Amino acid sequence: MSIHYFANPTRFTRLAGHIQPWAGGLTVALLLAGLYLALARA
Repeated sequence: MSIHYFANPTRFTRLAGHIQPWAGGLTVALLLAGLYLALARA
């Protein structure tokens, strides 16, 4: 599967719908870890 497969908006939207919740959760987890390391352990 190449990157050109996702040129179709329907396919890309379906992929983004699956990735977005995981990316959001990872973002929140890393943000909290960064705040802890920057503020609580400083």
